[in-house]
Amino acid sequence: MRLKISHNMEIAHRLSLAPESSKCYKIHGHGMQVELLFLVEQGADGMAVNSANQPMEYGDMKKMFRDHIDGKYDHHLILNEEDPWAVTLIDRNKGVNGVEGTLPGLVTVPGDPTTENLAKWIAEWACGNYRCDVICCIDETQTNGAEVKYHWNSFGASMIRGSI
Repeated sequence: MRLKISHNMEIAHRLSLAPESSKCYKIHGHGMQVELLFLVEQGADGMAVNSANQPMEYGDMKKMFRDHIDGKYDHHLILNEEDPWAVTLIDRNKGVNGVEGTLPGLVTVPGDPTTENLAKWIAEWACGNYRCDVICCIDETQTNGAEVKYHWNSFGASMIRGSI
């Protein structure tokens, strides 16, 4: 059985590892549609259950997913933690009024915030939190997107390569 939850996020990002001639090297934005597909079983009572045989209730699932997207990605500037701009923006505000600071809304991530990486990071988060196999689909535009599948086992989440 597959359960599906969707949410949108408006992000700004840049791909600092792209060639300087690439338009993605510049800070730009996207309105992205994020969809999670949960690959689960149906319990004896008819409700979906995760790999730990725990019931999956839509209201709780939607709230946790949307809170994660809204808190971490939506209306944020997402930069590679190694991006020179991210380092400059973080360092410049150290010690202002005795508080370490960053540019408001800046989120740094361990790699370029490509659509593929965003799908991977969200799928890994979802797989670990919902304790089931997950497919994360992100539409970056109306014509382009990425899809990643993660597998849950008792050791945690792992990406399944070449399975989609």
